[in-house]
Amino acid sequence: MDAEQGQQGLEDHYEKWFAQIETDFRATSLNELIVQLTPLGRVLDIGCGSGALSAELLAAGRDVVSQDMSDRMVAMCQMHLDKRGLHSGSVRLG
Repeated sequence: MDAEQGQQGLEDHYEKWFAQIETDFRATSLNELIVQLTPLGRVLDIGCGSGALSAELLAAGRDVVSQDMSDRMVAMCQMHLDKRGLHSGSVRLG
């Protein structure tokens, strides 16, 4: 499997998981821990994927810039933040 196929597989996985993003016990527990350990202020979420961590950080009052190298993941992150009524203007490709 080459890198492009691996990236496609990862994106496919995130898209299938996206419907359960807020009920996955492992992910929500890990995100809660990260939020508790993250100081107030500006946070850069590199490789933001579907936006679950970015959403939790924003909801906890952090100023978050979410970035991913995949157009598909950036769109998914924006959709997730919009769905939760959170600011999605700082989601970027790169």
